[in-house]
Amino acid sequence: MYSFKVLLFLCCIVFSVTAQQTVILPDSISMMKEDTLKVKALRDYAFTISGTDHAGALEIVAIIKTVSTQLKYTAGQALALDLEANIKRAEGNYNEAIVLHQRALTLLDFRQHQRYYVSILVNLGTDYLYYENPTKAIQLYRQALQYVKHDDLRYVTIHNNMGSAYSAQGNYS
Repeated sequence: MYSFKVLLFLCCIVFSVTAQQTVILPDSISMMKEDTLKVKALRDYAFTISGTDHAGALEIVAIIKTVSTQLKYTAGQALALDLEANIKRAEGNYNEAIVLHQRALTLLDFRQHQRYYVSILVNLGTDYLYYENPTKAIQLYRQALQYVKHDDLRYVTIHNNMGSAYSAQGNYS
């Protein structure tokens, strides 16, 4: 009986520490000198926890939006919107995800942030695929492919997504 209580106590501590990690930002982020690097690190941190803690990730997304707006860092704002949209899609809110991804694209200067732009195009295509509009998804995937080299891993990912979209249309050839 005594060992069961100890085990229960340890489980409570582990759960408590895990729950606090989504609220407390890592010290390594606050120690970074460059503000845009902090924004990117926050985005990566929010992305990491978004798979298990949507609410915690969305809290960090709000911080990223605020900081990016203050810095006039539109790429940071776009990255925050991209992550927020991906969370909304994971929750089944496809319309909201589409709107957020479209807004993220309008914030980016394609020439300066081609990699982000392509990534958001692909995510928008996936939104449309989940929204049961594979034709629009294919159109966006084709647009993204124009900017990706054949030796880029994203090339394979985009083609995989296109295969899913063609499959959703019943086109297996």
